[in-house]
Amino acid sequence: MTRRRGFPLAALQLFRFPDVFIGLIEECVTTPMFSVCINWNPHGFSKGARGLRQGDPMSPFLFVLVMEVLQLMMQQLNDQNEGFSYHWRCKELGLF
Repeated sequence: MTRRRGFPLAALQLFRFPDVFIGLIEECVTTPMFSVCINWNPHGFSKGARGLRQGDPMSPFLFVLVMEVLQLMMQQLNDQNEGFSYHWRCKELGLF
């Protein structure tokens, strides 16, 4: 039985990344902890409530992964010709 995961983690599964790697990414996304430094000394920890934040080093990689899935979905729609059409300015180039 496969447990339910968020979209980026499901995309990693789609591209057949190893389960150990997916587990590490899931740990990074779901359990962030923050500490405040006062005079260069860390004081306490607080649990993050919303996963990755803007500026996190992992964000660009997950963004590219999600965009790849979106591109595959659009290509599939185009191949099936289910009401998909190019924007009139992009048709000649074949851009989505």
